[in-house]
Amino acid sequence: MNETEFAKATKRGAQTILLFRTGHYTCHEGRARFMDFLARKVLARTTGPVLDVGCGAGYFLAALEQLDVPAQGFDVSEEAVDMARDRSREPVILHDANVRWPLEDRRFGAVTMFDVIEHFAAYDYVLREAFRVLEPGSSLFIVTVNRWSLLRWVLRDRWGGAQDPDHVVLFDGRRLKAALHASGFLVQEYLTFFNFGVAGETVRGLELLRRPGQLLYAPEFGDSIYVRAEKPR
Repeated sequence: MNETEFAKATKRGAQTILLFRTGHYTCHEGRARFMDFLARKVLARTTGPVLDVGCGAGYFLAALEQLDVPAQGFDVSEEAVDMARDRSREPVILHDANVRWPLEDRRFGAVTMFDVIEHFAAYDYVLREAFRVLEPGSSLFIVTVNRWSLLRWVLRDRWGGAQDPDHVVLFDGRRLKAALHASGFLVQEYLTFFNFGVAGETVRGLELLRRPGQLLYAPEFGDSIYVRAEKPR
């Protein structure tokens, strides 16, 4: 690699880090519809309050606000927290999920972790904290990248799950279900899917596949895992 190629690679790496650490991309139409889809999944189970862990730039909080669902969030990124506060009227605090959450026991009707749990080496602790703050009978909603995704083998190092420098754990269904069971949860829903609504966010040129809100479900090899797990009564 010559100096010019090295400079370009370094610039791409810095841009990738900035992309992820400032709160999950821009909220184009496809992502907005996906946030609305998830918000309605949550609304089907609770009227709130909802805690959004790793709320990023606040897109999901804004979607809940549109449905009049009370919520709050926290994130470890100052940039993301500032963006979330600008985007939503819901309360957002700066906090690291790896440290005891400054929230009461049995406080929330739902906890959400969307594209978040893969960032925690101590994910078992994070799941126990989610269990603690949930009301009995309430649900934890998780979306995370799937280590068995077909796209991982097709795109290789261009796969979004591999590009994020802050991903420390890649789950498959078996590992995620085991972690939830160990933390006291009962898995109620599980599926994997390809979300074409966010195509092209990390790999330029795939925007042509983007159809807002279009999901393709797959038995085990979708790009993302969706799980709803319940805290027993």
